[in-house]
Amino acid sequence: MNAPLIWIGIPLILAILLWLPSRTKVTAFLGGISALFLAASAWFIPIDTAIRISDALSLKIAVSIDILGRQISITPADKPLLALLYGMAAIWFFGSSAAGIARRLVPLGMGILALFIASLSVKPFLYAALIIETAILIA
Repeated sequence: MNAPLIWIGIPLILAILLWLPSRTKVTAFLGGISALFLAASAWFIPIDTAIRISDALSLKIAVSIDILGRQISITPADKPLLALLYGMAAIWFFGSSAAGIARRLVPLGMGILALFIASLSVKPFLYAALIIETAILIA
């Protein structure tokens, strides 16, 4: 398991899956709970440190992943930013139900947030511009 898969890959998959519910309150609730879970996991789960689950089982979340020769890495120094961004997204997603715009805001917001985090994490940083352009095209 690696950190970019958790905080970039899972939100991108959730952004697609959040288009499926037809009720706006369900979409807002599922998006808010998932963003809250991602914020809590960013705050509490250590990156690049072995977690002992039992005597015979341990888990280590790797810092980076290579995709098409580019390295996407989320370091332990990025954890407070991840928790803040996903926590703020959770507040927006829960509030979008009252405004009646959750049907489009939640899936698009989850996808755009994941792409912005990917743009902050990509090495070399030159490729961040392409990821940001993709996020703008989604909006």
